[in-house]
Amino acid sequence: IGSVTIVQLIPDTSFVLRNLQVQADGSVVIFGALESKQALFARVLPDNTLDLTFGTKGFTTFNLTDGHLLGDRHDRSGMVARTDGSIAVAVELKIGGKNNGGALFSIDVNGTPENTFGDKGVVYSEGESSFQGLAARPDGKLLVIGRREDGGLVALLTREGTPDRTYGQLGQGY
Repeated sequence: IGSVTIVQLIPDTSFVLRNLQVQADGSVVIFGALESKQALFARVLPDNTLDLTFGTKGFTTFNLTDGHLLGDRHDRSGMVARTDGSIAVAVELKIGGKNNGGALFSIDVNGTPENTFGDKGVVYSEGESSFQGLAARPDGKLLVIGRREDGGLVALLTREGTPDRTYGQLGQGY
C-alpha cells in the first residue's frame, strides 16, 4: 500500500496514511491527510492498483473547515464499514494547535461523500469534543468515542450524523 499511495497520489503533495479498511473482496480503502487541510479516501484493488471507479478518478477528498487540521500520524482515528457498504471515519482534529476537535466522514460504497450525512458527508464535533474511534450498529447508527473537556465521550449518532436524542444526555454520554 505504501508504494501505491506514494506513486499514485498527487505529485509534490504530502500524504499521511491515518487508517485503512480491508473490504470483503480484498480491496483496501485508505484514509489519510493531504497537507493536513484535506481528508482523502482511495481504494486499492487486490492487484495493488488504484480503483479508478472509486470517488472521482480513484479519490475522494474533503476540504476541512477553516482553522481545522487533521494533524499528524499520532492523532487518533477509527474507521468502520457499515452493513450497506458505506464507510465512516472518526478522526481527532487540531484546532489552534491543540487536539480539541473531531470530525466524522461518511462515504458511500462508490467512494462519494454521503450527502445525507451531516454537511455533504462531514459532521464536526461541538465544543472541545474529540472523536477518536467508532463502531457501526446494524441499524446504521454510529457509536463514537472520544474526549470532551477533561473526561471521556460516548455519543450515538443517527444514520444522518445527528445526535440520537434518546441516548444519554441529548445523544452523548460522558
